[in-house]
Amino acid sequence: MAYYNEDELYRYFEKSIKDQSTVRLNDLRREIDYAYAKAMKRLKEDLALQQNADYSRELKEIRVEYQNQINQIGVEYDEDLIKKRIAMSEHIFSGVKDKLKAFVKTKAYETYVEFKISNVLDNIDKTDFIFKIAPTDLLIRKMIKKLDVSFKIEEDPTIEYGGFILYLPKKHIEINETLDLKLEEQRDWFYRHSKLFIRQ
Repeated sequence: MAYYNEDELYRYFEKSIKDQSTVRLNDLRREIDYAYAKAMKRLKEDLALQQNADYSRELKEIRVEYQNQINQIGVEYDEDLIKKRIAMSEHIFSGVKDKLKAFVKTKAYETYVEFKISNVLDNIDKTDFIFKIAPTDLLIRKMIKKLDVSFKIEEDPTIEYGGFILYLPKKHIEINETLDLKLEEQRDWFYRHSKLFIRQ
């Protein structure tokens, strides 16, 4: 067993304390460095997430603004197209209406109506029916009155151009042979095939 004098003992404890404190300080430095690195990494990740969130928000706002501008341009374009379509259609069908009004004053109209009446009467029960005609269409009124069948005549102010509607009240059947219906069918066909409509 070694014996130390007081001075040696002092130096021994001093060295031991220094060694222990150096080890402890190194451990603390490593813990601090690790905690610092961990905190910095977390801070960088948080900053990156925040930046990405800010970029995403700004990008979304830009996209929304851009889409709004595109939509506005589309709405204005659609409005212009609708106005032009209406004007063009009205111009086309104005001419057609004039031709229909001229047609009902011709011999060809009389032949047309005669054929239509004959065709319809060949395919119905002739016991009870009503002819609906335009109030101003004297030609059809005259032609119908010559028929050798029992019927009624009613004026229908919705018929503007000509032709007739044959109504079978007992069967609730209506056969529409008006020029108005033919015009409407042609207008519908025109709209479907003219490519002047707005795609939704």
